[in-house]
Amino acid sequence: MTTRKTNLRSLILVVLVLGWGTIGCSAGPKSVQASYQVNGSAGVTSASVTYLSGAGVSTGAVSVALPWNYAFTGYETEGSNKGSMVYLSAQNNSNTGSVTVIINEAGQVFQQSWAAWPQAAITIQGSF
Repeated sequence: MTTRKTNLRSLILVVLVLGWGTIGCSAGPKSVQASYQVNGSAGVTSASVTYLSGAGVSTGAVSVALPWNYAFTGYETEGSNKGSMVYLSAQNNSNTGSVTVIINEAGQVFQQSWAAWPQAAITIQGSF
């Protein structure tokens, strides 16, 4: 009988420890579909864009036709800033109009900003 009680206590202890260890632990980073967008107002047809790829590699300024979109898979960690670093910068290549930069995370706007003067540059950044 003593051996049964000891075994039962050991089993309960193991279940409690294993169960407690999973409570409050996050499942780790999860993948999320993300995208960068650069849009121009009427008459703005191109911008110089710099961004971090989904792999975290920075591109040099690249002239792109507007509107421009770059889709990638990022990673987010709930409740911390340990997910993918995101960075998007654009400079209006026109002498008129405005540019808008947008970072989307899972179909929702994560960050957005715009600049309304000629040759304006705008940058947004963060972590998922």
